[in-house]
Amino acid sequence: MATDARAKLHCSEADKAVDRFLDRPRGEPPAGLVEHVTSCARCRQLYSWLLGPEEPAELPNGVQELVSRKLRASLRPVKPLPSTGRLAARFVAIFGLFAALLVAYFGPGGAAQMNATQLVVVTVVLLAAAALVAVSLSRQMVPGSVRRIPLSWLVGAFAAGFALVVAVLFPWERLPEMLAGGWACTYHGILIAVPPGAVMLYFAARGAPLSYRSLGATVGAAAGLLSLTVLQFSCENQHAGHLLLWHGGVVVLSVAAGYVAGWAAEQVALRRRQP
Repeated sequence: MATDARAKLHCSEADKAVDRFLDRPRGEPPAGLVEHVTSCARCRQLYSWLLGPEEPAELPNGVQELVSRKLRASLRPVKPLPSTGRLAARFVAIFGLFAALLVAYFGPGGAAQMNATQLVVVTVVLLAAAALVAVSLSRQMVPGSVRRIPLSWLVGAFAAGFALVVAVLFPWERLPEMLAGGWACTYHGILIAVPPGAVMLYFAARGAPLSYRSLGATVGAAAGLLSLTVLQFSCENQHAGHLLLWHGGVVVLSVAAGYVAGWAAEQVALRRRQP
């Protein structure tokens, strides 16, 4: 019984050593691990192919040339992506163009209801959020780009900042007034978010994102932020409860929709890769 216990203990130690070696393979495996694998039939069958010397695979005549020819035929020229700064500037330009056109179409009724302080502070907050989302979106297009701020932190910081600005600078209404007629703003806000979201997704898909879910959520955040901007400057109901619940809800729904769409895209891609 003691011999079996020692064998099991040695095998478990070998498993841990192999895991550590695979995490950070540097040179040859530890000598003790090789000796154990040599003497233990169980570990020898399990790890001999992994820890043993690599043997070149023998290919039938002409297979290597056939594979090489097919690979060369599948190659297509690609256009290098601009720098992340230029990509971010493009997204900000798309944001500004859509915002200006839509506010002009719906009318600047909300801007007329705000005082100078509200107008300046809200504009600064929205522009800063648009710039940060544009930078995040552009960096996701280029694999290996540094992402100093996770998307969840970015969305959370914007939500907290916008909520604080609205709660402090705008008057509060009673609950019945807050709930009355707000669905119209959310409905129109979702419709507003769709066209710019599609345009941003088109440009973002030209890159090589590592996560479709993250990309979808970021595009959703950008489209929702644009819709929030249009509602903020067009809606004449400038009360804190209405802005937070019905205008802010558009951003939440847009991020959620983008995340779900990205998840669905990842599932489709995984199924296509399966043999």
